[in-house]
Amino acid sequence: LDFAWDFYNSDGSRAEMCGNGAMGAARLFNYLTGKREVEFLTDVGVIKAEVNGDTVTVDMGSYSDLRMNIEIQVEGDVFKGHFVNTGVPHFVVEVEDLDGLDVVSLGRKIRFHQFFSPSGTNVDFFKVEDGFFSMRTYERGVEDETLACGTGACAVSVVSRELGYGRKLFPIRVKGGELEVEMEGSFMRLRGEARIVYKGILL
Repeated sequence: LDFAWDFYNSDGSRAEMCGNGAMGAARLFNYLTGKREVEFLTDVGVIKAEVNGDTVTVDMGSYSDLRMNIEIQVEGDVFKGHFVNTGVPHFVVEVEDLDGLDVVSLGRKIRFHQFFSPSGTNVDFFKVEDGFFSMRTYERGVEDETLACGTGACAVSVVSRELGYGRKLFPIRVKGGELEVEMEGSFMRLRGEARIVYKGILL
C-alpha cells in the first residue's frame, strides 16, 4: 500500500468512496513521488490506480445492490429510477430534458426521500445523445449539484448497460469535462483527467 485516506464531504460527513477524489489523490501521489501505479486504502477497500500524465485510471471494484425500475413519489409526481451502490449509493433517473432540469431542487427531494433513509442517496440524471451519456449529479454531503461525479458515472454506466444502451465502454459527459467507464462483468474501471492546477505550502 502507498497510503490510506479518510474522505470527507464539504458538509463534514464522511464518504466511503469518491471516484473523482480517487483520481485526484492518485495524481497527487504521482506528482509527489513519480510513481505511476498507486494502491491506497479506502472505506470500501484497496483501490488501485494508474497514472499516465494527466490521465488517471482507477479500478473502482464491483458494484452491489442493483435494483432496477424503482418508483418513488415526490410531491405528487412519480419518478422511475434505478438504484445501485458503486462505492456509495446512487439513484439514477433517465430524463428527456437534462439542460432544463432543476437538479438541485429535485435532487434534494429524492436524496432525502424516506425510501433511501436513513443514509440517503446521491441522485444522477442522465440522457443518451450523440453516442455519449450526458449526466448531472446532486451529490449527498455536498447538498448541491457538482461538476463531475466518478461514482455517479459508474452508476449511470451500470444502469445504462442494464437498459441496453451499451455493453462495455461508456463515455460520460459532465459539466466538468468527460469521463469514461469500462465495465467487465460487475467490475468498474473509471478513467478521466486529473490536472495539477495549483501548488501551495502547508506551514
